[in-house]
Amino acid sequence: MVQDNKKFRISLDMAEYLKVSHLTVPSKKLLLALIYLQHLEEEEWPKVRVSEDSTKGTFIHKTTEKHFCYVAHLRSLGLSPNSKGSSFLEKPINELLKYVELFDDLSLTTGRNSYVSWKFGILPAALMSDIHIYALIESGDIAHCNSDLDVVLLTQIARCYKMQFPSFPLFSIDPKACWTHEQKVPPIPSDKRAFVTKLRRALQKWANLKSCRLVAELAQTGSAPGITSVNIRISHGETRWSDDQLRKFDPRSTIIDAGPKTTVGF
Repeated sequence: MVQDNKKFRISLDMAEYLKVSHLTVPSKKLLLALIYLQHLEEEEWPKVRVSEDSTKGTFIHKTTEKHFCYVAHLRSLGLSPNSKGSSFLEKPINELLKYVELFDDLSLTTGRNSYVSWKFGILPAALMSDIHIYALIESGDIAHCNSDLDVVLLTQIARCYKMQFPSFPLFSIDPKACWTHEQKVPPIPSDKRAFVTKLRRALQKWANLKSCRLVAELAQTGSAPGITSVNIRISHGETRWSDDQLRKFDPRSTIIDAGPKTTVGF
C-alpha cells in the first residue's frame, strides 16, 4: 500500500458523474471512500477504450483487482461514525449493485471483523482513466457530505480551487453545460425558497471548511421567472477575482455570498 497522506484524486469525468448521478448520498460517499481506498492499494486504473455507448468498452490494459477493507475503516471515514455495526452499508451496497457497470464485485461480509470486498467495473475505470484534470480531495471531507449539494460542492471545489478564476455550474437546463452519462441533468428546484435555504447552508459549510468565499448565482434566463441554472465562483487569497467581477451577474439573478465567517443574504 502507498503511504497515506489522507488525500486522493478523482478525475474530472468522475466529479461530473457524481454531480449528475441519481445515487443517494450514502452510496456516493461509499463510492468516494472506495476510490480513496483503491488509491491506497497503489493500483493504477486500467486504460479503457470506450465506444459511443459509454456503458461498453474494452480494456487496453488489465482490469482492476479485488480488494477489501474493514468496516471500521469506513466508519472512520465518516460513513457512519456513530455506528458500531455494519448495517449502515447494506442500503448503499444494494443500491450500487443495481448499477451493474460500477462494480464487478461488491459485497459485505459480517462477523467479528466485518469487511467490504470490491472490484471496480468498466464505468469507473473509464471515468478515471484520464486523470490529467482532477480534483484533489481530503479523505476526511467525505464525513462532511450530508446531502447531494455537499458531494457536488466537495468535488467541484476541489477540482477548481487552484484556478485563477475558479467557477463551476451546479446545474443547468442546458444539457451541454453538464457532462451526463445515461443520467439526466439534476432537476430544476421547484421550491425556490427551500432550495435557497439549503444551498446557503451548504455554501456556508464549505466556505468555513475550505477558508474561501463562495458566490452562487441562481440565474433566471428563461422566458418566464424560474431558476434556469446555478453557477458558483470561488475566491480566496490565491485567486484573481476582483469583488466586482465576483458578483457580476445578470440583474435578474439571485446571489448568495458565503464567506468563512459571515454570509451575506440576497
